[in-house]
Amino acid sequence: MPVTMAQVAKLAGVSKPVVSKVLHGGGGNTRVGEETRRRVLEAVRQTGYRPSASARAMAQRRSRQVGVLVPNNPGNRFTHPLAYETILGVNEGLQAAGYVVALARIDDVRRDLADQSRVFKEHVLDGMIVLDSMPADVERRLEELIGTVVWCDSNVWREHGCLRRDEREAGRLAGQAAADLGYRRITMMTYAPPHRVHFSALERYEGVRGAVTAAGLELHEALEPGIGEAAARRELVRTLRPDAVIVCNSIYQAHAVRDIANEAGRVPGRDFGLISCDDMHQLDRMWPGLTRVTFDRYQMGVEAAALMRCVLDRGRRACPSVRLPCRLVAGDTARRQPRSAGR
Repeated sequence: MPVTMAQVAKLAGVSKPVVSKVLHGGGGNTRVGEETRRRVLEAVRQTGYRPSASARAMAQRRSRQVGVLVPNNPGNRFTHPLAYETILGVNEGLQAAGYVVALARIDDVRRDLADQSRVFKEHVLDGMIVLDSMPADVERRLEELIGTVVWCDSNVWREHGCLRRDEREAGRLAGQAAADLGYRRITMMTYAPPHRVHFSALERYEGVRGAVTAAGLELHEALEPGIGEAAARRELVRTLRPDAVIVCNSIYQAHAVRDIANEAGRVPGRDFGLISCDDMHQLDRMWPGLTRVTFDRYQMGVEAAALMRCVLDRGRRACPSVRLPCRLVAGDTARRQPRSAGR
């Protein structure tokens, strides 16, 4: 028969609430001394006791599980690799508070599949952290299916229960760097329609434009060239000159610009400037010299977990939304221009 908490308490010479306090952090204001804690843990070791998550869930009326929804589905599994950094942070922040993280798919939220998913049908989750932008129908359904939702790096922004990076500041830092380095022609790479643009692309553009305009310069635009669009790629190459800088929305755009430039024999930092409004952890090894605006996606996950715990414990209105700061990393892909090439 499984070992019970009562048996652990008897062996340690303490009450069940004390054992619960040591193992789960429960017990209200009950204080446990180091010697008592040692006896409890030794009793756990001797008996091989394993806590029952289902019993605790019934007692607390919580599953101690929080879902993380990412914009992936069975037909398009690898569209959001940057989410992995954030998911690790979410897991760290929730695991420390005794929660288990469960990943969910977009398709599980849609009306025609919701009744088939245990995640929603059986109310398995205490709450859901949504990463990135979701289709409008998914956004509407989420709060119907799960009452407690934290929106992280999402197009949803409200006074409470949301978290995102200060993307307008990210754009401002990139635009300011381009102007301060003396580039005469500043081009912002944008996304080609039609698709639902993530809020970050819009706010970064506004930040870049504000900084460039404040410096007395004109901001030019260039659509992101698609694969096989030879004419668009040639047009981009014509803009790559020593007094010009390309400001990219994302690191993926920055990689694309570098690849196109390499084909034409142009080198970022030597033949033109290149700045990214975004970053990822792998760049520390793959492209440390890229001039970029950085922030810690892992820490964003930790902060999202803290916000979820706040909402679960205190209610949404007690948990104001959070904007995370960012900073500029000066690399070798954008260099100060000679005065003769300045404004």
